[in-house]
Order: sequence, then structure tokens, then C-alpha cells
Amino acid sequence: MSFVAMLGALISVLAGAIATAPQVVAPDFAWPLDAMDNRPKLLTFGLYVTPNPDNNPIDPPERWTGYHSALDIEIYPDEIDKDVPVYAVCNGPVIFTGEVNGYGGVIIQSCEYESEPITVLYGHINPYRIEKKVDDILAVGDRFGVLGGHKNRESGYNRKHLHMQMHRGSNIVFQGYVSSPQELSAYIDPQKVINSK
Repeated sequence: MSFVAMLGALISVLAGAIATAPQVVAPDFAWPLDAMDNRPKLLTFGLYVTPNPDNNPIDPPERWTGYHSALDIEIYPDEIDKDVPVYAVCNGPVIFTGEVNGYGGVIIQSCEYESEPITVLYGHINPYRIEKKVDDILAVGDRFGVLGGHKNRESGYNRKHLHMQMHRGSNIVFQGYVSSPQELSAYIDPQKVINSK
């Protein structure tokens, strides 16, 4: 057998091995915090709340009235004074970083869900420790910051937790509550997206 024939046979064998190798596919979406199995989620998507303790699972209740357009992911008790890293839930560029009244630090990422554009807002992030800037590309699981502190400027003077909102389209929207259930159609329940993968 000539050298060229041997080389051709070897290339053929290698090509076959590569074609049959298992393909590793990155997840489209993943949870943004570690240890999600038992992490509390008190304010879920679509939950109607008021400042009245009977209509609000937060103690003490927040000042808002309306249907929650996001998912609030709480910290564990031992995380109150610890850094809690936050990770990208999807693949896509950063389109906003900064401080927003009521949210403290915010990062917004542009992603795709069911072949349509969406924006993912991560609220109550420590604005001084955001590790990415606008136009940086995030992959699922990339760390980009830590949660802001409990009831200080970093978290918009809110409790320490992550407010995660998925909005349909590519517009930047800062609206944690809407006034009617119909308005929720502009948003997506993060639990349905992430749990379905």
C-alpha cells in the first residue's frame, strides 16, 4: 500500500470517528444563581401583590401593587453578608449596565427564545462589581457580578435577592409590576423557560 493510500485510509478512519463522537450541546438557558434546588422564590411571575401583608409574601411587604412581571430569587440566610455570584442565563450581548431607581445595579442582556428576541434584566446587582460592559458577549453560565447588599444603595434599598425579568422583544424595559394580567403577555415566566430545558 502506498503512502498516499495509507494516508487516505487514516483520514477516512479519523473522519468516521469524529462523525460518531458524541456532540456536547451547551444549554440554551440555565439558572443565574448557585444552589437553586431549594432556593426560595417568594415573588413569582404573575403574582398579584399589594403592600397589605395578606397579599404579599415578603415580610415586611414591599410598597408595590400589581402583577409581578419577573421572578425574585431569594438568598439563603447564611448569604446575607456573603458575595453571591450571578451568572448569565442565556447566550447574548450585554445591552445595559448601570443603576436604576428601585433596582440598584442592573445588567440587561439580549438573548433569543423560541427564535424571537428577548431581553433579560438582572436587578439588585452590586453596581460597583459588575464585571461586564455593554457589547460584551455573555455565554450561559458566565459570571458577571454579585448581588447587591441588603437594603442599601447597591440593591436599590431592597432586600438582598435577584430580580430576573424576561421581556419579549429588544426594548429595554424597567417595569417590575404591571397593572393587569393582560400586560404580562409582554413578558415570559423565567421558570417556564429554564425548567423546560
